[in-house]
Amino acid sequence: MQIITEMEDTDMFDNLVEKLKANLEVLENSADEEEQVLSDKMIHYTIVEASGNRLVIANYLALAKIMDNFIRETRSKIMTDERNSIAFQGIHRRLVEAICSRDLELGKKALDEHFVYICKNLDT
Repeated sequence: MQIITEMEDTDMFDNLVEKLKANLEVLENSADEEEQVLSDKMIHYTIVEASGNRLVIANYLALAKIMDNFIRETRSKIMTDERNSIAFQGIHRRLVEAICSRDLELGKKALDEHFVYICKNLDT
């Protein structure tokens, strides 16, 4: 997260922001669950790619098929409850907003919320 919030290449950062905002828009507004799943995955991939950390990118790509299934299954559990759905979408929004505003502390908090929420819903 720190690497992203401290990114100095303005064009690269602007491209990152554009991708994140476009995917968040689809995630929040599409009625098509497949589009939402794809946008969710793209938000994750965009953040991983922007880290510039080759090890993190390689691990993410190696686990891509597992991540695809995990995101799809986890979303289906969470999104069945409207309150959970709204809360989870809010976490994604805060994460994207933190990156776009280069707010490292908000980004860390949003990541923590994201992981806690995922773990909480794994047990249900």
